[in-house]
Amino acid sequence: IDSARAALAPGARDQLRGLLGRATEDLLLARRAVNDGQNVSVMRRLRLDPVLEGDPFEGEISRLAQVRLTALGLVADGVSEDARVIPGQRVRVVTSLWNTGDSTTAAALCVGAARLAWAILVDSTNSRDLERGSSRGACLSPDRTTGGLAPRTTPLETLAAGQLASARLTATVPEEMDYSTPYFLRLPRVGDLYQWDPDDRASWGRPFEQPGWAVQAQVGEGESSARTTREIAFRGNDQGSGEFRRPVVVVPRLDVRLEPGGELWSLSGAATRSVTVTVTHGARDTTRATVELVLPAGWSVPPAQRHDFTREDERRTFRFTVRVPPGIRAGSFELSAVVTDRRGQPFDVGLREMEHAHVRSRTWAVRAAATIHLADLVLPVLRRVAYLRGAADHVPEALLGIGLPVEVITGADLGRVKLAGFDAIVIGPRAWETDPDLPAANERLLAFARQGGLVLVQYQQYGYFLGGFAPFPLTVGSRAPGTTGTATATAPRSGSAAPALLGGHDRVTDENAAVTAINPLHPVLRRPNRLGPADWDGWVQERGLYFAHSWDRPWQPILEMHDPGELPLQGGLLIAPLGRGTYVYTGLSFFRQLPAGVPGAYRLFANLLGLAERQGGARRGPAAASDTLKVERE
Repeated sequence: IDSARAALAPGARDQLRGLLGRATEDLLLARRAVNDGQNVSVMRRLRLDPVLEGDPFEGEISRLAQVRLTALGLVADGVSEDARVIPGQRVRVVTSLWNTGDSTTAAALCVGAARLAWAILVDSTNSRDLERGSSRGACLSPDRTTGGLAPRTTPLETLAAGQLASARLTATVPEEMDYSTPYFLRLPRVGDLYQWDPDDRASWGRPFEQPGWAVQAQVGEGESSARTTREIAFRGNDQGSGEFRRPVVVVPRLDVRLEPGGELWSLSGAATRSVTVTVTHGARDTTRATVELVLPAGWSVPPAQRHDFTREDERRTFRFTVRVPPGIRAGSFELSAVVTDRRGQPFDVGLREMEHAHVRSRTWAVRAAATIHLADLVLPVLRRVAYLRGAADHVPEALLGIGLPVEVITGADLGRVKLAGFDAIVIGPRAWETDPDLPAANERLLAFARQGGLVLVQYQQYGYFLGGFAPFPLTVGSRAPGTTGTATATAPRSGSAAPALLGGHDRVTDENAAVTAINPLHPVLRRPNRLGPADWDGWVQERGLYFAHSWDRPWQPILEMHDPGELPLQGGLLIAPLGRGTYVYTGLSFFRQLPAGVPGAYRLFANLLGLAERQGGARRGPAAASDTLKVERE
């Protein structure tokens, strides 16, 4: 291999291929030595360790095979006519094998896995089934007569330098085939731990398992053969970015999604709520669908709705009105949706997709169910609340869902709209990074608070602290990367703020960490909702992040918490008077808790907004008559 690295120039390809062949022989000799039992200690360890079960040389031999095929210039490809297929569907695939090298090569092309039924299209109307191997699918080889690919013969046929051979195939998806979901999401988690699919041990620990839709190029025969795999994909063209490829995914005939996925309903709120079921048709034929809700015992079930889907990817939304039973107590309840076709087959999952331009897209199946939390929740009396959205921020929708008068604004709006009509302005997480106009509008934000408004800032990263956007000194970052946590100062010296250390910040990652009120009589803990220990139950993923590490005296810490074994932190919720108004900084992860419907988080957030409430619901005194905010500098 060391010699091969020095032979990468095009003129040294023959030498490179010879060296790679010798490396393969050496690796195969080593594997045979182990398999023959010459290294008894290694064999004993392989038999006893289930993680190492199988061939310990497989990974290196596979990587070496890819290098050998690259040196030969052999390229395999497969293009599907459809990116989304359903169980039982037949889809066309064009496969090709291209010899881009400078010498004739004996080669073959295999398609798919044993679960897919493959056929080769002889002409526009006739097809011929291909025999499938137990692990490698159906194989083709170059055809001297047609110049294309034909069912494989023995020995391998050759492909001349520069020659491209292709074939038109069809693949039939088995009716029992699972929807496309990563191996680590196929089984339910045990607590917070994933269960890896025991039927797919070869994928354990990998970011992506071997694709079920793939072509495999092969040169050579027997133990010394080399194979490399390429995923079959749907190929399209975007006028802005050019050619794109998407993996072929198996989807339900009827993809079902229930919204909201999780929500809090106030026991003192409306008796009826709206639930939305979105159904996407994955088939090319017609499907008659019946959409129903499944509600807890004792709840009134709304009538089912029906629709005939006539085209692939057709999407329709169904709205249901759910009535909360009178006299019901606080608790958590599951709502779900199920759609049946004319044969009575039920569908109750939908595929989510993660798709970005720089990574391979991924889909996973999610059951169409929602957990509804019924809770005692009292809302403050407010007229208007402005919300500036942050990164991955769904808090505005959560607040609207409980009946708060929220209006989404931008940093540019802060500089031009009349802010005097708002009772509070809420800033979403990391908004100073995501909204380019917010830094320039910060003085106007501070002026809004000084004249009697409430500014509620959710967690921000280093730019907020280093930029001095808070009204009083505030720092984040307590340590260099990799060092242990330190205590938060509870009474920092005025004006003693130090630069943030870019690498560590105070956070509480245990969502069940104990929370203590520093001043249990503080209004934010008492009205309009009287908070208690139960309000810290059921939080998800974490308590919070980017807690303030030190602060000047106008800031008042409200809560104390810490991860097990670490020192107490008090910078998760700070409140400071500012002129006639109030400024709040909180690192508590409301952006996770509110969309998840955590009752205690809603009650605390309502209390924070309650700091903007005034007697009779009026926020301002006589000065509120002006719509022009005076920007003051300290």
